[in-house]
Amino acid sequence: MKLASIVGHVLELCEIVENNTTPVDKIAWSFFKERHYLGSRDRAKIRAAVFGMQRNWRYIQAVAKEFYSSHSHDQMLPSGKERFLPLFIAHAYMAAEQPFDEILKGLADVWGNHYPGVELSVYQQWLNEHAKDVGNSADIVERYGIKHSFPDWMVRRLYEQYSNETEALLQGLNKMARITLRVNLHKISRKECQQRLLNEGVATTPTEHSPAGLIAEKRYDRMASSAFKEGLYEFQDEGSQLVSLIAHPKPNELVIDACAGGGGKTLHLNEMMNDTGKIIAVDVDMIRMKGLDARIRRSAIHNIELQTNETLNRQELLGTADLVLVDAPCSGIGRIRRSPDIKWRLKESHVDLYPSKQKGILEQNADIVKQGGHLVYATCSLFKSENETVVLEFLSSRKEFILRQPVERMTELGLQSEPDGFIRILPHRYPTDGFFIAVMEKTG
Repeated sequence: MKLASIVGHVLELCEIVENNTTPVDKIAWSFFKERHYLGSRDRAKIRAAVFGMQRNWRYIQAVAKEFYSSHSHDQMLPSGKERFLPLFIAHAYMAAEQPFDEILKGLADVWGNHYPGVELSVYQQWLNEHAKDVGNSADIVERYGIKHSFPDWMVRRLYEQYSNETEALLQGLNKMARITLRVNLHKISRKECQQRLLNEGVATTPTEHSPAGLIAEKRYDRMASSAFKEGLYEFQDEGSQLVSLIAHPKPNELVIDACAGGGGKTLHLNEMMNDTGKIIAVDVDMIRMKGLDARIRRSAIHNIELQTNETLNRQELLGTADLVLVDAPCSGIGRIRRSPDIKWRLKESHVDLYPSKQKGILEQNADIVKQGGHLVYATCSLFKSENETVVLEFLSSRKEFILRQPVERMTELGLQSEPDGFIRILPHRYPTDGFFIAVMEKTG
């Protein structure tokens, strides 16, 4: 498909995204399903462009706005989906994923049809001369917000926590997420799985911290993979794998996964336990665990029981669990690498709704932990209000629990220990999604 047609689909998808609160990946899935004539390469190009634009949305908007301000409105007529064309070109200029001159040549006619009052070469020259200066505000929050495309409120909250690390953190969150797999070591070794995938035409490299992880060099159809169908691996970010590895369940233990959802961590816990003992996976309703049920059947797992918050008999379980994992619902900003539209869908007021829910889930599950057992709290948020504050308030009211940083385990995994006892998987320190983890032991 010609570049102009590819870009036409990009602009169309951008318009749909702008008028929708649904996550971009779901919108893109529906978009491609309705346009079955698009080949896999075309879909990949369109998806990469739209996600790249979302990742840099505020900056490319600022670029286009400054360009518009230097040209009269009768020359620039952005309307319909074509109003996104200058944004696409600004993104292409910044990304430099292919020769910029070739992109401009392929879009000359499209530009001329919709912006007849100004030559595309004028925009190109303006980008060369001015794009690097866009957003050079004296205010550090605004400067970081425009330069790295984050809303000011998000930058402000992160800067209050991470200070001089903030810009590196924003850069880490803006990196494209890797395609990461978790090998089921209960069934196959990582090296053997790597060879199986290579035989299927999928090249991988081992992850840096998780002993079960592999990184695929490119996207591929997992349903065409016989190794996937056999349950030899799952798709799971390395940061998510590290949560289970830090929780460190043992064979034959009783484990409660209190917020199981799709079950990525549940399955990892099972693999670490060699399919022994018992895992009770819990969530609000069975609909949320529908995917987990299917994954359990594909992997022929025997020790996982599914329950809802209503059906779980907590009274019967009092003081019996060796490990309770609370992978709490949260704002999810640690996942921005793979879902850049979180930056624009998430509102600051939404963040403030989570702490009370998170505290409630900890309280709801604390009494299930047996003496000497562990309560592990994790989120994929980077905000203190959802992490440190929640845990410290819980510990202040539940004196029988103490914070335990598993330094030896962290050293094995190549993770950095911190003096306050919490574990932070930050995207500029590790090539993963962002996570916060607190390990608490019940001593009384």
